[in-house]
Amino acid sequence: MRSIGHILIAALTVIMCGSAVADAPPEPPNLHRPSCSLNGRWCVEPTSQKTNDERQAGVRVFKRAAGKSVLAWLAPLEIRGRPTVTNDGACVIDFASGSNLIALDTTPSDPAFSIVCKGSELRVLSMDKFIVDFAALPRTTSHRRWTESFGLEEHDHLVVRTVEGRTFAIDPHDGRLISGSWAH
Repeated sequence: MRSIGHILIAALTVIMCGSAVADAPPEPPNLHRPSCSLNGRWCVEPTSQKTNDERQAGVRVFKRAAGKSVLAWLAPLEIRGRPTVTNDGACVIDFASGSNLIALDTTPSDPAFSIVCKGSELRVLSMDKFIVDFAALPRTTSHRRWTESFGLEEHDHLVVRTVEGRTFAIDPHDGRLISGSWAH
């Protein structure tokens, strides 16, 4: 019986050590991987563009087909969080916070989402469009939690569910609010 106990302890130790090593270190700054649409046909990645002899932050949208990537369009957009592209490849959305958490010094006028569509101007949706009582957002040790979830769904609508229990559906192509009502 004693040897079975030792074997179990040794097995648990190996499992525990293995799981501790499984966490990957954070990616180095400025290392951005392409982010692809839900249907997998379109991808977006941050890039820099030369405009009037100056470098400007931007995004490159490309189509994936038959194992190749074909450039579709470029747009000026400074990525603050995590970009994604719609299923038709027409719009790029930057999830400015990158997650459901925001820094404690974030203000209501800070961007929640930046949207740029092919041939259109940049649109920025600020935090105060979604949150009624910014000061009442639940806190973690180092952040505030502002959403339960957010992302693009299969019909290319940006869906945001806030911690205040509000739900929004936005058409990124024209910025139209499909459901919900702006907080401010």
